[in-house]
Amino acid sequence: MQTAATTSRSAPTPGKSPALDSGLFRGLIETKIAETEARITGIKQKLADSKPIFGLTHLGDFNPPLNQADRWGLSNAQKILQRSREALERLNMGIYGFCFTCRQPIDSRRLQAVPHTRFCIRCKNGGTDN
Repeated sequence: MQTAATTSRSAPTPGKSPALDSGLFRGLIETKIAETEARITGIKQKLADSKPIFGLTHLGDFNPPLNQADRWGLSNAQKILQRSREALERLNMGIYGFCFTCRQPIDSRRLQAVPHTRFCIRCKNGGTDN
């Protein structure tokens, strides 16, 4: 049995998708995935290249470890990557473009700006996280 909380977070049921250019949105989502994977790789490379402070012979040899902004950036990029992959799956299932909260079609301008979004702008502004 689903509660109101789980119902509002679950994916829309398959049905008639909003009139969307699936090729356009597939390209936007795949581009977002590639850009996000590159961003994650860059942050992880920065982590791999960092050296500990202990045993330094010269301060010029020190590459600082990930700071709080890097950690947040990595976490955020991983979340965007996961949501982008989920958006691509919804597109493949024919349910892409519906709000997870109100189940209404998401405006195509919002989908173009944030192709991995799960929420329409009204529900997003109502306090639901993206």
